[in-house]
Amino acid sequence: MTTVEYATARRFEVNAVVISHTRIVNNEYLLVLHAPQIAEAAQPGQFLEVLTGDNYSPLLRRPFSIFNADSKAGTISIVYLARGSFTSGLARLSAGSQLSTIGPLGCGYRWESSHPIRHILVAGGIGAPPLHFLAQAICGSRNEHPVVVINGARTEELLVGIKEFSDLNLEVRLVTDDGSAGRKGRVVDELHEMLTDELKPAAQVYACGPMAMLKAVAQITRTCRTPCQVSVETAMPCGIGICMGCTIGIAVDGDNVHKRLALACTEGPVFDASAVDWG
Repeated sequence: MTTVEYATARRFEVNAVVISHTRIVNNEYLLVLHAPQIAEAAQPGQFLEVLTGDNYSPLLRRPFSIFNADSKAGTISIVYLARGSFTSGLARLSAGSQLSTIGPLGCGYRWESSHPIRHILVAGGIGAPPLHFLAQAICGSRNEHPVVVINGARTEELLVGIKEFSDLNLEVRLVTDDGSAGRKGRVVDELHEMLTDELKPAAQVYACGPMAMLKAVAQITRTCRTPCQVSVETAMPCGIGICMGCTIGIAVDGDNVHKRLALACTEGPVFDASAVDWG
């Protein structure tokens, strides 16, 4: 059995040049940056910290999951929704602009590359980008086992990465709360059916999305005794473990009674779902 796993990578602070900035649909944007050192080191599940201006507004950087890294081209990309003051400012950047960027940060996903197993990626809304990067990596690692993406959101307009996942030539299952795209319901409903189908092989689940969704995914995978990794959604003001603003409760040595505080930005953002204190 082979597990693909990465040690914490070096991080770099660069003024990355915007190569392209494309509006995908509605308020969803794809931003491609030239940052060769970051592109070479980046792994699925890691993130960037960016700052849009050179003054004190905004004061703090914001974290963005890495959507793709092309080491040959020296580029990294993020996908985001312009829905607040920071991301609306980000949306105004044009090709040739520079963006202060720190990365790659955090610890990413790990996956089996030889053991017969289904890889089930569960994305909720803007949680899709790091799972796209993971899907690319799994598909490119001579993986011969099924890769399934459950991509969900409240409505079709809020689904992220529909075309990008489809371009990877893997199975994509769309789920929306209102039924405007794919199945009507929640991603956890689709996941539960997949994990309780006795005709299917063993599975490994990877999830990213709102904390309420991750908690539900953790409960289902625990009941089904299926390994699961989650990328937690929490504020990470500095991204390097200095501000202590991203603590979450984690079990001590697998003991769910005794907990400790972990920094999501350095020990995560990816954790084993069974170890997280979901409250």
